[in-house]
Amino acid sequence: MRVWMGFVVSVQPNGGCVNGWMRRAIALLCISLGCISLSPALAQTSIETTVEPAEDGLEEALEEGLGEEDSEEMTGDRTRISLSLPQFIEQVLEDNRELQNAFLERIVQEQELAEAESIFRPNLTPRLSAGVTQRLDDQDDGFLGEDTDRTTTDESLGLTADALTPIGTDITVELDPLADEVFQVNVRQPLLRGAGRERNRAPITQARLVEEQNQLALEEQTIETLNTAITAYTNLIRQQESVRIQQDALERRQAQLTIITALVEAGRLPRIDLVQEEGNIATAERDLRDAQNNLAQANTNLLDLLGSDASIQFVASLDDLTTLYQDALTQIPNLSAEELLDSAYQLRPDYQSAQLEIAVAESQLQVTEDEQRWQLDLEGSGSVGDTSEVRVGLLLTRTFEDESLETARQRSQIGLEQSENNLDQLTTSIRNEVANRLDDVRSNQLRLEAAQRATAAAELQLESAREQFRRGRGNITLLDLSQREESLVQTQNAELEAQIALFDSLVELEQAIGQTLILWGDRLTQTAPPDE
Repeated sequence: MRVWMGFVVSVQPNGGCVNGWMRRAIALLCISLGCISLSPALAQTSIETTVEPAEDGLEEALEEGLGEEDSEEMTGDRTRISLSLPQFIEQVLEDNRELQNAFLERIVQEQELAEAESIFRPNLTPRLSAGVTQRLDDQDDGFLGEDTDRTTTDESLGLTADALTPIGTDITVELDPLADEVFQVNVRQPLLRGAGRERNRAPITQARLVEEQNQLALEEQTIETLNTAITAYTNLIRQQESVRIQQDALERRQAQLTIITALVEAGRLPRIDLVQEEGNIATAERDLRDAQNNLAQANTNLLDLLGSDASIQFVASLDDLTTLYQDALTQIPNLSAEELLDSAYQLRPDYQSAQLEIAVAESQLQVTEDEQRWQLDLEGSGSVGDTSEVRVGLLLTRTFEDESLETARQRSQIGLEQSENNLDQLTTSIRNEVANRLDDVRSNQLRLEAAQRATAAAELQLESAREQFRRGRGNITLLDLSQREESLVQTQNAELEAQIALFDSLVELEQAIGQTLILWGDRLTQTAPPDE
């Protein structure tokens, strides 16, 4: 049995507690904490780093399009607001309409389960009726010759109760104190088809299994929403850092233009070099504009996820993201594929749902096989009133040449085999996915380290070339400087891409091993201020 456990985290974006949707979303993130025990190796992947809580005022800013008092810097016509990843995720979980619709659907699903579980509860039907019957008879009484008007009244006051027992007994009781038969009872007990506790509880069993699948589907949808939010945030960082790289490149070229202008005026360089450098600056300005456009689009993607059209420019924190993942970078890659697979088979919603699907198919197959049996019922009835009677008998029925029963059984049998095949295929896919995601993390680690070394080397080479160019040594030409400058920008962008790729591969690994809700439940808990 799956146990739903959650807690309410008190965060104060508006000086108070989060609303109902936020509480339910945070509780959903933490349902796995109370119902799943982790192995020591898997427990190592939980991040214990405390991230500073995000600034207050985000919710008001999204609603009103205004920034915080400490974030009044404007970018064009947009207010800049600092945004941490945990804060963004909390806001997405609160405002995402698809998740809100999923929570609303859960209300109906829970009612469907309650309906299925009420199968053994008695149904009481009170009945009150009154009527008048008028009968006209043409009769010749000889002397008067008048018609006779006969009028009678009918009254009924009763209570009917129907009940089904877990072993299949169907009981109907009728009580009517105004009738000739005051009390009536009918009992039917199946002896073959429809008999037994397991057969009659099959609808409840299937409904509970489907309810668990519904819970898992909501978990999976939440994980997808989380990953979409994280990817959008890391893309904002990518574009934000790309703008910074292009701005730095433009500033370096502008500083270089000042030096070249002085050298041209001193007659040490030809004027064509000045024209060439002005062209390089124009190219740098174009690249900066492209990066700014990409940043604006990434910012719009975040607003779309929040369902807001506020005039806001979010400022993401690369340092916070690095801090958030630094423990995972040193711990997760050291785990073996088998340890991660154990986590995936235990925690992944799609794998658990596939197992439940087999259980549903097995229960349905038992029902269809039972439907093919002869129907032998023990029936009894009794009444108490003006006259009393008791009747007991056996009823044996069988419909021949009914192919629909065999069709239903074969459909159930094939459905079970298909569910088992789906689970086998999913098991193979998970094994391959975990191995690939682990390889991605490790290779992206190496890629990032190499990119960092390349960036450091490119910076030293550019600085050395610029110094030699100023001193007129080393035969460094303006073309050499331009190439070194382009090389630095390329290596910086390559390092940025490697860093984002590493973050994204960690997110994908977390999803592959089924720990997204657990890890992010911990991370969001750490960012929430304590209750006062």
